[in-house]
Amino acid sequence: LEDALRRDFTINSLFYNIRTGKVEDWTGRGLTDLMETRLIVTPVDPHETFHDDPLRVLRAIRFCVRLDFTLHNDIVQAAMSKRVHHSLHVKVSRERVGKELEGMLTGKHARPGCALDMIAELHLAGSVFAFPGSFPGDTGHVFGPVTGHILGVDYHGCCGKDGPEAVALAATHRARGWDESSALLALLPKVMESHVAEREMFLGEGNNGSPSVMDSRLLHICAFILPFHNLTFPDAKGRECSVT
Repeated sequence: LEDALRRDFTINSLFYNIRTGKVEDWTGRGLTDLMETRLIVTPVDPHETFHDDPLRVLRAIRFCVRLDFTLHNDIVQAAMSKRVHHSLHVKVSRERVGKELEGMLTGKHARPGCALDMIAELHLAGSVFAFPGSFPGDTGHVFGPVTGHILGVDYHGCCGKDGPEAVALAATHRARGWDESSALLALLPKVMESHVAEREMFLGEGNNGSPSVMDSRLLHICAFILPFHNLTFPDAKGRECSVT
């Protein structure tokens, strides 16, 4: 039972007993969640599950999108908590985050637009696509402030040194940017349909009339981070680098 409760989700806490030839469901709901309700649910309180390994919140999105499941409301509430966002940023390496994101955006059953939109809806975009200095005390990845503008409004990143008001203002500007990202994703299918010739030219469509997995993924990511393309920060040599 303890082993089952330590798993990320109930659908992954099922065990096959080789002696009896039966599936054992120690959480009491794994089979139901898998075969009937098609829900992504944690065996224990999702805050506890995500605190143990914050990457699990992204795994929940990946399973939901690729398997066409639904996130349990408790997971939604936990995923939107600032504690989980901060833990994902400080406890999980960028490499692990990138690998999980890759799993959402590529593959036979990938739905890049749906995955990115869910990341935005759960307010996780700022943790997944973290700006240098975007979290309090985060000074290890930047040698100066992130500056520029978001949606025509001047932006000055905190770099972990600004006061509470400046930090809150920067966070508000970023949140507006991510809202715009969601709006751009919603428009993307209509734009692609209305520009068939350009789509064929730039996406290199194959015989089946659809863009390659790589092109589709890049197109969605480019649209998603577009609101932030005017932000820069200095590197170790003082050269301005684009956030995107």
